Amino acid sequence: KWGRMFWLISDTNVTIINNTFSDFEMSALGSESSPSNIIGIMDNGTSLDIDIRNNIFWNISDTTNAYIISYPVAGSSVLDIEYNNIQGGADEVYGVSLGTGNINEDPLFTDSENGDYTLQLGSPCIDTGDPDSPLDSDGTRADMGAGAFYLSNILDTEIPLKFTLHHNYP
Repeated sequence: KWGRMFWLISDTNVTIINNTFSDFEMSALGSESSPSNIIGIMDNGTSLDIDIRNNIFWNISDTTNAYIISYPVAGSSVLDIEYNNIQGGADEVYGVSLGTGNINEDPLFTDSENGDYTLQLGSPCIDTGDPDSPLDSDGTRADMGAGAFYLSNILDTEIPLKFTLHHNYP
């Protein structure tokens, strides 16, 4: 069980981009003022510049007083939380508002039970990352999560250029 994965404090600039956080348990740390979280933010009166985008937060078992992102004592920091897939949406974020482009939809992992977190065709995370992010290597808009989905892998299957239909009756 995890109490925290990232604890961001005092005068720092952090970018958390194109990651997949999935299939682990969080344990409660205590009270609402000290919640368990994946990303905990405490600026201690200094200024933080935090950019969280193009990530997937899914299948995370939590308990009372556990959040995906927590900023319990809001200060003067700049937090950009945009174009993420956060299971539970705004209910899983404490002390800060979500920006644009965030969704709360099943990412359609290929086989998460066996550790395959690639995205299946039809995933809402394909081509829905920040439009200002660099393009995926296949030339399409950035995906959410770690690892891009490449439609060209599906289209590499050889398609016959010519075929003939025969009648099956005289």
